Amino acid sequence: MPLELELRDPNKGALGPIAEVQKIIGEVLPGIRFWKELSGEQQILQAEAKGFTFPKGIREDYMQIKEKYRGDYDGPNFSLEFCFGSSDLVDTVLLDVRGRGDAMTSIFNLMKKSGWQVINLANRKSVTEADWQSFQQWRDESIAKIKDGEPGT
Repeated sequence: MPLELELRDPNKGALGPIAEVQKIIGEVLPGIRFWKELSGEQQILQAEAKGFTFPKGIREDYMQIKEKYRGDYDGPNFSLEFCFGSSDLVDTVLLDVRGRGDAMTSIFNLMKKSGWQVINLANRKSVTEADWQSFQQWRDESIAKIKDGEPGT
């Protein structure tokens, strides 16, 4: 379960070309890994080369999947997963935050360096340290309820 955030330009413009956006993030998060996720068609071709055949419906769905730019960062006791979309011009970035560590310092440093807004998708407001603390408490309580087999979970 991640805390779901969105990076965006405060003036409602694009963040910039993918290479520029990745450069800014890389300066704040040394060691981040960037890659381009395969399109559905490329995934089908790889699977077929290994002898796997997709059923027609699944194949049709996979053919609609575009390549996507991605990034992963592992911090001390937290991780950040970036999804930049499929365009070379990045409008917004979806960011999933996981773990128990001090993820917010890295996120606030990125905001300071880039000038971008970071929005908590749960409430559509600028993210705060309290959002991260509240999310972790909710996540831990939810997991405990599931483990205890409480009804309705």
